[in-house]
Amino acid sequence: LFRERAAQPIVPLRYSERIPDHRTGMPGLYLANTSQIYPEDRGTNYSVRLGNRIAALVLGDLTGATGGR
Repeated sequence: LFRERAAQPIVPLRYSERIPDHRTGMPGLYLANTSQIYPEDRGTNYSVRLGNRIAALVLGDLTGATGGR
């Protein structure tokens, strides 16, 4: 256990290729967490941005619009 005022996870090479999609394959179930915020830092502002993107993705799926990851 380490205690530092500022820290960031160390990610393996080619991590961006391993990030799971927001759509899980189960209807109505989406995945959104800080492990998907890459390569940016995992700050609150990026979490809020991800939440907004997922909300738009869900809304698009519900209304039949297409959306990306």
